[in-house]
This record gives sequence, C-alpha cells and structure tokens, in this order.
Amino acid sequence: MNINVALPRAELPKLIVLKSLIFLSTFPFILLLDFKTSTVFLQTLAGVTGYVGLILFVWQVVLGSRFLISKFTNGILKIIKLHKWLGIWATVLVIFHPIFQMLAFFEGISWLFIPGFDTPREISITYGRVAFCIFLIIFLSSKLIRKNFSYRIWLRVHYLAYPMLFLALEHAFSIGILGDQYPALKALVGTLILGFNILVFFRLAFWAGFFKTKYVIVAKEIFDDQLLLTLETKFKAVSTLPGQYIYLQNRALGEAHPFSILDNSQNGQSIQLLIKIQGHFTQALATKNIGESVALDGPYGDFGQNLKSENNLVLIAGGVGISSLPEIGRAHSGNSVLIWCLRNPPNDTLEKPIQENFGERYFKFVSSNNNHLQNSDITSILKTNNFDPKITKFLICGSKKFNKSLIEILKNLEIPKSNILTEKYN
Repeated sequence: MNINVALPRAELPKLIVLKSLIFLSTFPFILLLDFKTSTVFLQTLAGVTGYVGLILFVWQVVLGSRFLISKFTNGILKIIKLHKWLGIWATVLVIFHPIFQMLAFFEGISWLFIPGFDTPREISITYGRVAFCIFLIIFLSSKLIRKNFSYRIWLRVHYLAYPMLFLALEHAFSIGILGDQYPALKALVGTLILGFNILVFFRLAFWAGFFKTKYVIVAKEIFDDQLLLTLETKFKAVSTLPGQYIYLQNRALGEAHPFSILDNSQNGQSIQLLIKIQGHFTQALATKNIGESVALDGPYGDFGQNLKSENNLVLIAGGVGISSLPEIGRAHSGNSVLIWCLRNPPNDTLEKPIQENFGERYFKFVSSNNNHLQNSDITSILKTNNFDPKITKFLICGSKKFNKSLIEILKNLEIPKSNILTEKYN
C-alpha cells in the first residue's frame, strides 16, 4: 500500500527534528575537509565521503525499521521519501569514496575489487572491497531487477544491505584514516557498530513474530477475488485511528503485508479486513482456516488525520479501496458521504453495514469498464448534501489508475489540489 496524504501539522516538528539529527550526525565529518590540492586532500576527501555515506546508510536502515520509526511518527510517507533521498546521496558518496582512495594511492581500477589477505591492513581494505561489491549488486538490482522481476525477489536482494553495512562498518573502524587521526571518530564508528548489531537483533526478533499481537481468524468469507476476514485477540489490541493500517504476518519468519481496516468498531479487539486476492501472500492467506492465528503490528499511516471537524467529506472508493474509508466517515458522521465504485455489484455482507451507517449518504456506481463517475455525478452529490467545495475534502482510495481518473474529474470541477487526499493500494 502506498499512501499520499498531507502530513498532519503535529508531525511537522518531528520531521524537522529527524532531519536535524541526520544533518548533525554528518556535520563533524564535513568540518574535517581541508581544501588543499594535494594527495592528502584526496585521502581526506575519500575518508569524509566514506564516513558520511556510511552514516547515511545506517540512517536508511533505521528509517526502514517500521517498528522503530512508528514510535516517533506516523507520517510514513514522508519517512519513505526521506529514506529514498538518503539512499540517493549515500549511493553517490559510497561510489566516490573508493575512487578517491584509488586516485590518492595511485592505484588502478582492479585495486577496487581484487581482495588481499597478506597483512591486517589488506584484510581491512578487503572488508571494504566486499562491501562495495555487495553495494553494486544492490544498486544494479534496484535499477534492473525491480523493473523485470517481482517485488519479492527485489526485496530479498535488498536484504544484502545488512552484511554490506556490517562489513563497511568493520572496514571504517579497522582502517579508517580519519579515525586514526581523531579517536573520537573511531569511538563513534564503534558505537555505530554496536547500535547496528542491536538493531539487527531486534529486526530478527520482529521478523520472528515478537513484539506483535496474535489475532485469531473467527470468520472468513470469499467473494470472487475479495477476502473478508474477521480477526479477534485476547491480548492487548492493536489500536488504530480511522484511516490507518496494520501489517499482517501469516507465520513467524514470513512476509508481512499492509492492509487497511474495514471495521474497528470494537477498539481493536475484533477487526475486519477486506483484502484483494492477488499474489502468493494473499492467496496463502485465503487458504487459512478459522481458528488459525496471524500476527499484527501497527498502527501506521496518517491518512485522513489532518481533517477539521467543520470539513465536509466526500469519500470515494474503488473496489477494495473501500477498506480505508468507512471508519473515517463514521468519525465524521453527519458531514460525510461515501461513494463506492465497483465493476460488479457488491456482496450483501459487505454492503449492508455501509448502508446502515451512511444511509442516504451512501452512493454506489457499478461499471464493468471502470467508467464510474462523471463530473455531473460529483456536482449532484455536492448539491444534494449542501457541500461547499471550498471546505469539502475529497478522500480517494483505489488503484493508481482509478485515483488518477478521479483527480482529473475533480480538477475539471476546479476543486483545489489541497482538498484532495489519496491512498493507493497495490
């Protein structure tokens, strides 16, 4: 699931603090640059690019740990963007680091890749060479495998980042030229190694199912390609706000996927999920029996949490995108309408609770060719409910194609861009 929403105002200071911490963690190394046109300068430049790139990669791992970052902020989209931005700059710095070293020591390109074990210094350099080779595999796979292979294959290759970082940290600690000159920097790298090992331990424990809440499947229905699951727990429930989502794990050491919560009227003790059956994970989930357990963690996301009580809401769902919206509508009962666009008429089990909650504020559009809504439909709904477009928020949840078509309709109606929030499911 990908989420595209405005960041709640309360989250902005947290994001500023996080960016400040990242900058401060790299600033001491930048100050070490001595701009001289000499070999010494190239060595220093190589050391600075290596250290800063390494720290940015460590930050990437931290920001990629949802169980950790969720304690700090729910603005996952902004964190993902920051995660990618750090990856770009870390990649640039890590590529230039060995090139500067090669030039500083008057070596050829083969020096970057041929391992050496004759001396402790060569062994330490070899740590860096192996880390660099792993980095190249990850970098190339991000550009090639991601476009031509499944997400699952790309993700498994991406996990090579952990041995890469471990070797790079060992390389920086054992041979870092700047570390020999500045003991405080060496101590910092040693602290990073300790922190990285602790983080890896917790990530493995999280992967094994620890720190998650066990839920039991108490009801299950399948409608065409849609799976409706009802889950209950006897433990401390995952408490979500309207519009948030959870990660569900089928089994220990298995994958975890994000899903929005269709119904959380029982404060997390009993929840409903509507899932589109596509791919290995959801197909395996559909075969689980009543009484079997799954593990949940969360909540995550901030979709719809930047809304004011006086805002009128038009909630528009495409297919299983309905999962994200009823809870938001219930939280703004009286000034929200729900529009559900489908290829086929919905099952009564799914539609009945929606009809009961929204009544005449529920609108259904069924079209097999995805040509659901017209400009006139939106205009009519706004007029019928006396909604002022200037203070009406439009929350859209559907496929990428569905969201794009709805955004175009709203633009044609001169709805301000700031009034349109979208969530995309994969």
